[in-house]
Amino acid sequence: MNASRCFTLLVVVMLGMTSLCATEWRIPDHAPLLTRWAKDVSPTNALPEYPRPQMVRSTWQNLNGLWDYAITDKSAEQKPSAWDGKILVPYPIESALSGVMRPLKPDQRLWYRRTFTVPPAWNGQRILLHFGAVDWEAEVFVNGQRAGIHRGGYDPFSFDITTLLNGSGPQELVVRVFDDTNGAQHPVGKQSLKPGGMWYSPASGIWQTVWLEPVPATSIASLKLTPDVDQHRLKLTVHTTGATQGVTVTAVARFVAEVAGVITGAANAELSLNLANPRLWSPDKPDLYDLQVSLVSRGNKIDTVTSYFGMRKITIVPGRFPEIHLNGKKIVQLGLLDQGYWPDGIYTAPTDEALKWDIVQQRAFGCNMVRKHVKVEPARWYYWADKLGLLVWQDMPTRMNPVDPNYNAQFESELQRMVMTLYNHPCIVTWIDFNENWGHYDAARIANLVKSWDPTRLVTYDSGEFNAPAGDLNDIHNYPYPSYPIPTNKPRILGEHGVGHLGIDGHFWHRKDTSRYLRTADDLQNLYAEFADLTRSFVVTEGLQGIVYTQFTDVEEEQNGLWTYDRQVCKVKPTAIHAINQAIIHPENTWYYTRIVDTSDRFRDGLAGWQYTTNAPPTDWHTATFDASAWATGTGAFGNHGDRVHTRWNSSEIWLRKTFSFGAQQHATNLRLRVRHQGAAEYYLNGVLAFSEDGDNQIYRVVAINPAAQKAIQTGSNNVFAIHSRQSGRERYVDGGILYVNPPQTKTP
Repeated sequence: MNASRCFTLLVVVMLGMTSLCATEWRIPDHAPLLTRWAKDVSPTNALPEYPRPQMVRSTWQNLNGLWDYAITDKSAEQKPSAWDGKILVPYPIESALSGVMRPLKPDQRLWYRRTFTVPPAWNGQRILLHFGAVDWEAEVFVNGQRAGIHRGGYDPFSFDITTLLNGSGPQELVVRVFDDTNGAQHPVGKQSLKPGGMWYSPASGIWQTVWLEPVPATSIASLKLTPDVDQHRLKLTVHTTGATQGVTVTAVARFVAEVAGVITGAANAELSLNLANPRLWSPDKPDLYDLQVSLVSRGNKIDTVTSYFGMRKITIVPGRFPEIHLNGKKIVQLGLLDQGYWPDGIYTAPTDEALKWDIVQQRAFGCNMVRKHVKVEPARWYYWADKLGLLVWQDMPTRMNPVDPNYNAQFESELQRMVMTLYNHPCIVTWIDFNENWGHYDAARIANLVKSWDPTRLVTYDSGEFNAPAGDLNDIHNYPYPSYPIPTNKPRILGEHGVGHLGIDGHFWHRKDTSRYLRTADDLQNLYAEFADLTRSFVVTEGLQGIVYTQFTDVEEEQNGLWTYDRQVCKVKPTAIHAINQAIIHPENTWYYTRIVDTSDRFRDGLAGWQYTTNAPPTDWHTATFDASAWATGTGAFGNHGDRVHTRWNSSEIWLRKTFSFGAQQHATNLRLRVRHQGAAEYYLNGVLAFSEDGDNQIYRVVAINPAAQKAIQTGSNNVFAIHSRQSGRERYVDGGILYVNPPQTKTP
């Protein structure tokens, strides 16, 4: 056969194979929502990037792509004799990008199969099979022989399969998966077999990259990188496999190609790589050092990996308000709650560019931190956070109410693996063990355990559990409005707040959520700005050190993100949000509020001190001279619905009043009202109308005061704030407060 005919035949075969791939995989027509990157996904380019950026080898083989799959009964011990079809790895079987979109039930097993060929150039080396993550139990077989089993849905694992290979030619790889999502024996995060509301779709099976790698008999197994800023050094431990007699470690650090430090020493022992005038990593300047590590035997490099590291330290400085310091300087951390879900890939981002995009957008909002919520990401997500300068508060995935007696041991095993797997990333500054008591047990012991594994970072005992007996931070959640924890000897953290629901037509997961619903993008922007004004004031006056807003994107039925779930529409103006957030992070540059009369939304038990009546009073009821001693006393807010109502109000009208003080050094023109009401409401200062509005106001707002009412304010304690509210509908709610606008101050407490 001549060369021309051979070439023609090869092209025909290749075209046929491409056509076959196209017919074997496609995104199902019933996929509810896709991101902009779905079009870039195909069987030939499913996450092609090297998946372990902090320990890179130049030679490897990506096993992502089309695999055979089958779902069998849980009791099945042998691989299926027939397969259900093709699945695109590494996308979960429930996802659109997998091409399958089928659920995996607790009484079933998910099987994967493919073949691979070991390149001849790898002969004489050990062959490692790596999995980025499989949810939850993965049993691996090579050529019919068991390579091993792994339990844990969020951490990488590997098997040495050298002795299981059949010489040259195709090798068979089979993976058997069990994932009891709604069971009680392992962490699942927010996955549920009955998703809805704050619970989302499951992500079973292989959901991160699978790859092969050749290594010598003595090789680098892992690196432990600990920045020591005070001593100008990197503490480095190179863990190895195989015999190490006569083997030394050589490590070279570079900054922008210039050698910054060199160390030679023993394997499996801590080494000190000294750095002259180290460049420090921070969100403002995320400087990273390149690192090359080699094993040397008899003058020859037998194994080499490349890595990177950042020099930074996170500490707490005691004081009236304990402060968090990054590299010796106070830092206010502000970020978004990030669930890490994708409408087309569920747990798995469609592409590496999509992973990066999420980090870029959060930086564009002016955030310097993100809270990764009850999910652990692939290593490349943390790589982008390292590179782009985003601090990370990392949650441990839990489950709501575990009942299996083996759960605790499994949880602690997976928790330790998360901490050690992500240890080298400079972006991570806080570990969060539990969230809102989900799966909560022995929390003080767990916090101390995490601190023993990693004393270089901060630990949150239980996010949302104020006055925690262990851990480094005092963290509360308060919805929807910002607040702060009671004073302790720990930095004050607002671990969650917000929730501005705004659905965008054409970008829903299944249906539009009309509960707690904002009407327009301006409503959301204004709500965010009001939250930020209060938050900034708490940073200045109450020493608030960290703030998390819920949330970055919509997720399935939740429509409270700043971006839609498909990442197609930004609901706010990024430049405006950037300016708002930067004013919180650097509050010394802008004005802030103090409270003259507080509103009740910040207090779980309401706010006492109001006098009220539901019977029409005399016309001078709102003046300072009126005697209201016969009125009832109550705790705000007043109404008949909502968790902040503490005094029931069911009549058509209500009259409220409260006295307040005003300082001689204060200026009445700096006063603002903070109001919320349903129906018509009038707000008075010393008998003069300050603000009125007719209509439902579902959120608290800060409004200007009528100049005549400002002039009615008197120095001293004999001032009266009064409210009259009328409601003809079924629902009632009224509350109000007075804020004072302070000029910028050069030093926070």
